[in-house]
Amino acid sequence: MITQPSNRLFFIIVAVLVMVVSVFQHPYLKPKFNSDYRIGLFEKLKRDLLANEFDPEKYWEFRERFSPGTFLRDEEFTGFYGTFRIISVADAVTPLFYYDSTYLRSLDAVVSSTADEALKKITNEFPGEIVSKGNDFVLIKATDTEYVFAFVESIEEMQKVVGMFDYIPKEKELLKDKLWYNATYLKVN
Repeated sequence: MITQPSNRLFFIIVAVLVMVVSVFQHPYLKPKFNSDYRIGLFEKLKRDLLANEFDPEKYWEFRERFSPGTFLRDEEFTGFYGTFRIISVADAVTPLFYYDSTYLRSLDAVVSSTADEALKKITNEFPGEIVSKGNDFVLIKATDTEYVFAFVESIEEMQKVVGMFDYIPKEKELLKDKLWYNATYLKVN
């Protein structure tokens, strides 16, 4: 039992120190205070892309860890009925969700174009050095600290990764002949 004042003070100091250390190691708070952590996550993503090893599930994890943020749904094309539903699609790009955080902004959408067409459009819209390019992704260095990353995947891959929708038959019909598209702006510093 801790009864002596010096033992009590020691216990309080140790408890506070453990709480402070654990707060700064928490995955949600760590990227806010530790730029080296964010840079390390980005460098790992870049190495994976250079090795042509892109995994959309790992990207979703990266996005949350690199810069925790919030999702906003596009109310024109999605509805909420206990779960999110895709209620309509546009001819070209159909925005589904926007992700917004301090160091990263992204758009998850579906597109009618091919992967080549979608990635070519990104490279035209965001001039800069192409750091890595694969059949389904491109990473562009816009400035010393700003990057644009875009990828295109099948709707089947979207169903595995994006668990926000039920993918009921009506949604599956709307998504027929479409591709999952993501464009991300990253600030790496």
